[in-house]
Order: sequence, then structure tokens, then C-alpha cells
Amino acid sequence: MLSLADPARAAALGQQLVDACERKDVDAALDIIRAGGADLNFNDGHGLTPLIMATARGLTEVVTALLATGQVDVNATGYDGWTALTIACEFSPTEDTALALLNQPGIDVNAKNELGETALTICRNKMPAVRARLLALGAREEGGAGAAAAAPAPADPARAAALGQQLLNACNRMDRDAARAIIDAGGADLNFKDERGETPLMVASRKGLTEVVTPLAINRHVDVNAARTDGKTALIVACLNAHDATALALLAATGINVNAKDNFGKTVLYYCRANEGRRANMAAVRAHLIELGAREEAGAEANAIAAAAEGEQLLAACDYEDCAPVALAIIRRGVANLNARNGDGDTPLICASLKGLTEVVVALLATREADVDAGSHIGLTALMAACARGHAATALALLHDPDNDVNATNDNGDTALSLCRKSRDRGADMAAVRDRLLFLGAREEGDEGGAAMGGAGAAMGGGKRHATRRRRRQSRRRQSRRRQSRQRR
Repeated sequence: MLSLADPARAAALGQQLVDACERKDVDAALDIIRAGGADLNFNDGHGLTPLIMATARGLTEVVTALLATGQVDVNATGYDGWTALTIACEFSPTEDTALALLNQPGIDVNAKNELGETALTICRNKMPAVRARLLALGAREEGGAGAAAAAPAPADPARAAALGQQLLNACNRMDRDAARAIIDAGGADLNFKDERGETPLMVASRKGLTEVVTPLAINRHVDVNAARTDGKTALIVACLNAHDATALALLAATGINVNAKDNFGKTVLYYCRANEGRRANMAAVRAHLIELGAREEAGAEANAIAAAAEGEQLLAACDYEDCAPVALAIIRRGVANLNARNGDGDTPLICASLKGLTEVVVALLATREADVDAGSHIGLTALMAACARGHAATALALLHDPDNDVNATNDNGDTALSLCRKSRDRGADMAAVRDRLLFLGAREEGDEGGAAMGGAGAAMGGGKRHATRRRRRQSRRRQSRRRQSRQRR
């Protein structure tokens, strides 16, 4: 084992150990402990030692390994005078960590935090095994939750507000060191709000400043459930921006509301699910939320907003051939408006058909919610799009849908059959599409077909009347599509 003769190296390893515990990397933390050479009582300047951080993160295995070395100061105090024991009693989801600490010789069972609370005070209504062990070791109950119910009135409210504003500004410019310095110095109004109703905790959560969120979340004077003007709390903001480590730090706070809703009726769990693909650990956040009793209950308005947002994402994904996996993931989530429209009036089904994304087209059709006959602003349907671009596999997939109108016409009078005939791909695959169209009763009434029919009609003396009726019919269809488009928008 390396000695601590090299203080700089020992401190660096100690910082690495604190960081590993903060991100809940149990394997990395255990490797550092076993390798030796680290300052196991390293203090990062903010009162966080490896033992305190491991306890705050609920890493019982790391806590046990630290205690087994016999080199750890089990009574070291961190922010606001909290020891590993009082932190374990307050934040640990199980009794294991606190019991491991209570088996350590020399543990101070009557240590108080700055609120005057002891471990026994904190365990008053929970952790029966820990409470029994504390009493056996001579613990006393002093202080209490009532002392922490509200922050003490500052001696100088104006100075507290000014420091609160400075803290908010430091968080906004992502100056972690300045923010931590203001918190550690004390005297600031930690619940100071700006005109949007944002507190330092909310801004730090929005920016993903986990190092700032952690001391604020464990401070009993901070309102962790405060909401800004749009109803979003710090936890909602962290999940909305996919800051997984920040969200996990907030979930360790006492009294955190995992079922908070914003003004749109969207819950924490909703935002977590919506952003799960952006960070690997958002799945862990979701799992922890569910463990803590989170529910996903969005109102009708929130559902409509979510459907519109997901619909826009689906449209964008269907516009690029290499984004098919993204489009499929959105469809499987079952939230998107599958008949959303872009500026050209194209739906996701039309966009996917234009790009020949057969797998996406099949997935959309399987939902039975995508409108297979929907037309763009020029009357182009998904089937016409696939035929015009020569995407035979896509066209055949569309032709398997019984609701497909194989004789729909666009504003130029083209049908799927006429576009198929004029397609850039006239090979065997498109011949199969033409055969299928003809089998289903498709008629060719495109430009050339219409002209031929017009010529025949003229020879019979009725060509002009036939062309006039056809133009009127097409005009009525265009007007109908435009009305539908305006209503959908």
C-alpha cells in the first residue's frame, strides 16, 4: 500500500473517491479504496468527505469498505454540521448504512447538526432497528424537526436577499465555485426568487450543476418543492433537461415531491420518460422515481401538447433516411400525433413514403391511427408519393391497407397508377405495384390518360363536357383538402 508521504497524490485520489461516490460509481470507488494511497478523510472544501458522500448517495457497500480500513474519521462533520450517521438517518432508503456506522467503535451517537438535531431525533418516526441501536448506545433526543421547519429569520434581510441574488446569478452563469462559496459562507436567502419565480436550486437544476444542487438539496432551509411561475419545480426542470445526476441528487432530498405537476398537468415522471433517450442514466432516474411512488398523470391539455411535440419530432425523423430508428422509437412510445402536418401539409406517413422508409410506413399503418388517404396541400397521398418516387416495397406495403383509396387524385389529376407509370423506376418491382393497383381496380386518369380520354370524348362529341366535369371535381377536392388542412392547423 502507498503511504501518504505524497500528500498531493493522496488528496487527488481522495477527490477522485469523492467524485466516484457522487456519481454512484461503486466499482470505481471500491477500486480506489482497495488500491490504497488515497486520503480517505479528504475534504473537498465544502464539507464532503468520501464517507459523507458515500452515505448521502446510499452506497452501503462503499461505506462498509471505508469503515473496514480503520482509517476513516467516522465523526467528521460536513455541511451544516451533518455527520455520516445523521445523513444516513435522514436520507438512506434502508437501515443498512446507519447500522453499519453504528457498529463502528467511537461513533458519536449524540452528534448534533446546526439545527440541534441528533440521529435519534431524526429517527423518531422511522428506522426502528436504528432507533433501538441508538438507544442501546446511549443516544439522546435533542432538537427536532420543528426547529428545521422554517429557516431562521436573517439578521439583515436586505443583505440576505442581495446574497441570494448573487447566488442566483452565479448559477445562471454556471460559476460553480462562486455559487458554492456563497452557500458555504452562509447568510444568503437560499430561497430567493427572480421575476420568473426561479430559486437558486431551480437554476442549478436547469443548468445541471450537481455540485451546487447537492448542498442545497440537503439543506433543511431550502424549499426543494418550490415552483416557478409555470409550475415547474427543480426536479421537473432537471428531468426536462435530462440532467440525470442532478435529478438523482434531488431525489435524495427530504420531502421531495415526486408527483409534482406543472401548469400543463405534466408530471416529473412524464418529463423523465420523454427525455430518457438523451442520457443513459435517465432510465435509472425513472426507476428511482417509480420506487418513490411517482405517477404519470397528465391532463387532456398536457396530452395534446405532448402529442403535438412528439408529432413534430416524428415528422422531422421521417424526413431523413438515417433517422428511421428514431421515427420507430417515437411511434412505439404511443404519444405522437401520427397525423401531424408540416408546412407542405405532409403527414409522417407521406414523408416516410417519399423517403421509402418501408419499416416506418408499416409501423404507422399497424397503429390503425395514421390516415392512409390523407393528402398534402397539393393532394399528394402516401401511395402517390411512394409510386412517384419508385419506392416499390413502400407502395406494396401501403396497398396492403384495406382503407387505401387507389383512385384518389392529386391537384394535377394524377392517380397512383399514372404516377407509377411515370415513375423513375420502371423495373420489375414497379411492374408488381402496377399489377397490384390494377387488381384493386385502379384507374389511370393522369395527364396523358386524361388527354386520351378527352380525345376519345371529343371524337364522340362529349370530350369537352367530360374535361369540364373532371376539372370541377378536382376543384371541389382541392377546396375540401384546404379546408381540412386549415382545421387541422
